[in-house]
Amino acid sequence: MALTFYESGDLKLSYIKFIGVLKINKVNKKAKENIIKILNSINIKLNINNPFNLANNELQKLPISIDF
Repeated sequence: MALTFYESGDLKLSYIKFIGVLKINKVNKKAKENIIKILNSINIKLNINNPFNLANNELQKLPISIDF
C-alpha cells in the first residue's frame, strides 16, 4: 500500500504506511529508503514518535542557506 500512495503522489499517507511497515519489520531497507526520499521532498509535521520523524524535525530547525 505504501508504494501505491508514494507512486500516486500522496507522500504524507505513504510516509505513514512506511512507518507501519517498519513497525512490522524494523530492518526493511526499502521502507527506510523511501521514508528518507519522502522527507527530502516534503516536510511532514506529525505527532509520530519515531527516529525518522524526530531527526527530520531537528534537521528542519537548522539554519541552512544554499545559494545555487
